[in-house]
Amino acid sequence: MNVSELSDKVLVGNFVLSDVDNVFKLNDVQLYHSDNLISTTYENDFSYNVSSNVDYKVVIHYEYNLQDGNGVIKETFEYNVTTLKTVPTVEINEIL
Repeated sequence: MNVSELSDKVLVGNFVLSDVDNVFKLNDVQLYHSDNLISTTYENDFSYNVSSNVDYKVVIHYEYNLQDGNGVIKETFEYNVTTLKTVPTVEINEIL
């Protein structure tokens, strides 16, 4: 899995699969905060709006069948990531 952008506001990434026999089927890609499901997509590329300084988990559910008599095998891949911290700023609107 590749995280191409990680900041205090966005998590963007994708995963590349080597599937010479063309047996892979993506079920979904999910974003979790704690045990709460935040979002689901069904594509290899994903982009999520996130909060700063928070632990997230990206979960990929997929399956494959190697036609070897074992049938469909369902797998899960998990990737933990912490978003960057937002630096507090001060803005002065008016000086009296």
